Amino acid sequence: MKKILLIAFLNLIFLFSSLLSAEDITLSRFLYLAMTNKSNLKLIEIEQAYQTVVADYEKDLAKYGFSLTYAVSKSQSWDLNLNPGADSSNTATLSGAKQMPFLFGQDISLSYSQTYPVNGYLWPSALVPQSQSISTSYTLPLTPEALESKIYTGHKLNRDLAQAKLTYISSLEIYARELITKFSSYIDARERYQNTQTQNQNQGKLLKLAETKYNLGQISGYDLIKTKIARLRDADNFRQAKQKYDNLKIELAELLGDKNIDLASLKPVIDFDLKVQPLAFYLARLPYNKTYLTSIYTLGEARASYLEALVANVPDLSLSFSKSLATASSAESGSYSMSGSLSIPILDNGSYATEYKSKQTAYEQAKLAFADGTRLVHNEIIAAYNKITQLQEAKTVLDLNYKYAKDAYEIAYDQFKKNPKTIKDVQDAIQDLESVQDKILSNRQNRLLALFDLKIKASLFIPTEYYFELEDKSLLPEQD
Repeated sequence: MKKILLIAFLNLIFLFSSLLSAEDITLSRFLYLAMTNKSNLKLIEIEQAYQTVVADYEKDLAKYGFSLTYAVSKSQSWDLNLNPGADSSNTATLSGAKQMPFLFGQDISLSYSQTYPVNGYLWPSALVPQSQSISTSYTLPLTPEALESKIYTGHKLNRDLAQAKLTYISSLEIYARELITKFSSYIDARERYQNTQTQNQNQGKLLKLAETKYNLGQISGYDLIKTKIARLRDADNFRQAKQKYDNLKIELAELLGDKNIDLASLKPVIDFDLKVQPLAFYLARLPYNKTYLTSIYTLGEARASYLEALVANVPDLSLSFSKSLATASSAESGSYSMSGSLSIPILDNGSYATEYKSKQTAYEQAKLAFADGTRLVHNEIIAAYNKITQLQEAKTVLDLNYKYAKDAYEIAYDQFKKNPKTIKDVQDAIQDLESVQDKILSNRQNRLLALFDLKIKASLFIPTEYYFELEDKSLLPEQD
């Protein structure tokens, strides 16, 4: 799963892998550096959670390894006077076993054993075995429902690992969104700091002109005081903006793993492609949605429980085969044996019917929940799409408002030079310009996050298909 980071940040549909130059730092580069920061405690926590599941998966796979056992058996009899009898047995057995995946999701077990005489305490008295044999056993389901149940159960390891991958990827995406929010907030803080600096300068210029007009008796003391109050307000806004900007510089440096980096000298750039595809494009990717895939696994578990209850009274055929092999000390060629057992439940005091009804009801509820969940994911994609398109439309309006507000300020300031009675128009124009600038910054961050959310819901940030073969029946259970 380490390659997730490479795919997530080098092969994303909408993410450009820009290099960090001497002049700027791009969002994609920031994400890459922050998500590969080995000292990042959040990433360490996410990675450890996934590796715990991987370790359990690998531990469970150990059952398919080869096992070898050496056992010594010694027996002795005594009479009533505690005199040892003549009948004693001392044998050593070397046995090996191997479990392997077989038909219908079931395992088949193979075993081999050799028996040796023991005259001493532990070790064989001869290298030639007294007997040796090989055997195998397998349980064959006899109905289609039992077959499906066995297949689904047999792939539990793969299914658990797949769900762990989904959780791992989702955790990375959630954290990536936090980083995007942090980077976008940093850009906003930087630009608000610059804007408030300009606004403070504008208020200072207006105050200087107002003082001149007041000394000439062209404006009232009230107008002068209002101008001074506005100047103090913008000065405080500048102070707060600078403080927030400085704090975010420190946070970003820590996320990058370099507290000494001079972010003030680097221009932050959002290099995401903010182009929105048609709605049908995103809806077509619903089968790759991680919430949808998780709900499939949940439905599969409910169906597996239902099938297990359904076939509880259905007989299974257990087959076994063994062959005793000839030894160098025996002239026999060995022998074969095969057996089969059919277990048929007859009476269970009604527990079968109760359990079956309960599991059937749970399965029917799971199917309804899956259908509702699918509709919910479908509607979430539509809602996310509508949100980003509305924000795109709002941007067009805000860009036009900014042009008008800037022109209005320049016109009002020029008029105030000629007509002292228009000082309020200048103050209003400055506030209008400040307001639209703030709205533009908020719109940009909201558009970025809205598009990112849409990409996640359509599984385009870390594409699910890179890690799952969706046609693989071992991962996706049968549905009716």
